[in-house]
Amino acid sequence: MCEWLPVSHTLRSRFVLVLTELVGTRRADLTNNLPYPADSPHVTIDGPDPDRLLLIGSGVMTGAGVSSHSVSIAGNLARSISAATGRGIDVDIIPIAGLVARHAAPRLRAISLRSYDAVVVAVGINDAIIGTPRRDWRHGIRAML
Repeated sequence: MCEWLPVSHTLRSRFVLVLTELVGTRRADLTNNLPYPADSPHVTIDGPDPDRLLLIGSGVMTGAGVSSHSVSIAGNLARSISAATGRGIDVDIIPIAGLVARHAAPRLRAISLRSYDAVVVAVGINDAIIGTPRRDWRHGIRAML
């Protein structure tokens, strides 16, 4: 990715951040009316022997575009899993703005994952935006897993 630009990944990342700041006002105009959940980052579907699911990421994973986590990806996923298993489910959402693959492993190490049956990490869009090289992406994902 971005082999045409003979600069380091760090320099490309900084360039993207500066560019984002330069167009921030226009971006803010586009996102000011975008709703975000004001409720607790948790969704519960009552039922026997509830599963525990953790969602980690940024953007749509955090509920961008909706006013409640119950109608976000977390809520829809919780309802689908509960219907498929016939059991309850508790979903926790941990928003991490700007999550990139190389930062996923250290962020996950800081979270106690033992109480969860499954963990879903949404990572990739920010790496695509800053042009993370495939080798670095692969290394970050492997370290996370």
